[in-house]
Amino acid sequence: MSEGADIRHISSLVVQVRPEALAPARLAIAVLPGAEIHGEDASGKLVVVLDTADEAEILGTIALIHDMPGVITASLIYHEIDSLAVEEN
Repeated sequence: MSEGADIRHISSLVVQVRPEALAPARLAIAVLPGAEIHGEDASGKLVVVLDTADEAEILGTIALIHDMPGVITASLIYHEIDSLAVEEN
């Protein structure tokens, strides 16, 4: 038996959206791979958590969100690297 490591990058963003664009932005973000919306308010703020394989994927997803219609800002708030030991048989 040998052990490998599955590395995951967990990060959170605060996304500010124009209030009138909140519903379409929420739907567009929800379909992004590894993205989950964990909070929102009517003023247009969303809390988004990303589960990605690496930093490049985080940056790419932030860029996609930032370029969505109605999005004002997408700010990285938290980033953690999680290493899960996986046993191979």
